[in-house]
Amino acid sequence: HTTEIPVIDVAGPGKRARKERRKDHEQGQRKARRRRGRASAEATATADVAEPAVPPAAREGAVAKVRGSLGKRSMRRSAIKAARQKPKQPRRKPRQWLTDTGRHIRQGLRRDGQAGLLLRASHPIQALVLGAVMGGLALLSDRTFGQAVMTGLAVLLVQLALGLHNDVADRLLDERAKRAKKPIGAGSLPSGNATYLAIVLVIISIPVALQSGTTAGAALLATLPIGYIHNRILHRTLMSFVGWMVTFALYPVFLAYGGWGGGRHGDDPTWQFIVVFALVGLCAHLATSLPDLVVDNAAGVKSMPLRIALKVGAPRLLVITVVLSVLVLAALIVVGIDPGLRQW
Repeated sequence: HTTEIPVIDVAGPGKRARKERRKDHEQGQRKARRRRGRASAEATATADVAEPAVPPAAREGAVAKVRGSLGKRSMRRSAIKAARQKPKQPRRKPRQWLTDTGRHIRQGLRRDGQAGLLLRASHPIQALVLGAVMGGLALLSDRTFGQAVMTGLAVLLVQLALGLHNDVADRLLDERAKRAKKPIGAGSLPSGNATYLAIVLVIISIPVALQSGTTAGAALLATLPIGYIHNRILHRTLMSFVGWMVTFALYPVFLAYGGWGGGRHGDDPTWQFIVVFALVGLCAHLATSLPDLVVDNAAGVKSMPLRIALKVGAPRLLVITVVLSVLVLAALIVVGIDPGLRQW
């Protein structure tokens, strides 16, 4: 007698049900993918048949429009990034600033550079000669070498300032006469630059002049307003010699009262020396006016030397200037010996 042993399902009915449901779900997904594939192939075939051809111009326009919008966005992002970042300064090579500075200085010191033009407009030869003469006279009047240097330097600074102001005041006349030797009148040098430098020279000349003494410095600084009046008014009239004579008459006062430091030094100047030095100023006025007689006549400047030249002629004026200069120089030597510069 055989007894059948029942088979017991260890997995249980729940596990079999889950496997069947998973199998049914996978089969459903495969069928769905096949249906979507067939639908996509049918749609593509239909579109290839029914869709009209796009014109090339329209396609290119659409592409350009898209690219333009992308370019604008890129430019906007680049601008924002550049604004957020600090500007990068170009790195200069070592000692490059020395090379650049040297090049700028060389350009300024050329004859057509700003420094060269300012030097030409300041009447440098006249200022250097007068400063050297005053320094030499200071040495001859028992002044030390340092005091003589300060005396010449003060006169040099004042004369350079007055020379610049003279060219600024005569700018329109020089333009009318087309004087190429005058940088301001020729337009190669702005008058503002010359005025600025003249003011700087005046400011520097004040302590330098007062270093020779308060009284002596005041006498020298008094030539500044006299020179201003001469350049603005007297220079173009018959009274053009007044500014020169008064200025030179103050130089003996500057020498006689000169010393070192503030206060009053020395003794009063002799009237003979003052008169002779005023005549030296007259000779200087005649000598400096001779080269510009023709140009001054064209510009309408009727100064005293020009009026004399129009009456007697330029050659005779030259002879008069030479003879008068020799006589005044002889008188200066005689007066310098006796009674001298100061009243002892």
